[in-house]
Amino acid sequence: MTNLEESTIKRESVKLSDSITEFNKEKLVNKIIDTGVFASQELLKLDIAYRYVHMHYTDKTIDPNILEKFQTQELQLLNRIIRLIVKECNEKLKSCGMPYNSNEIELSTMITDYNSDEQSPHDDK
Repeated sequence: MTNLEESTIKRESVKLSDSITEFNKEKLVNKIIDTGVFASQELLKLDIAYRYVHMHYTDKTIDPNILEKFQTQELQLLNRIIRLIVKECNEKLKSCGMPYNSNEIELSTMITDYNSDEQSPHDDK
């Protein structure tokens, strides 16, 4: 809370916990390994690489140059994992004859309009 007349700022931390806030990067990669029978070899390889990088990307005891490489790799691997999940999920939906989005297969990016109340269009091919 800010009070301009008194020139004071009060900071307050609020801990929110729900299914969205509880799901983090580490849980994602653990879920991939735990359900590995359904994952592609490419996804499993990315997941294992991410686990290794994840162990080191916050380690302040290692050389700063190496730490920066781990931090860069962490983001790149997470990006590749998410994009591959989006692509493969739509490919599986397509092969099962279920609604899918061909743009998400082609672009490996989730197509969502956050300004619309409607769901993104599916191709139903």
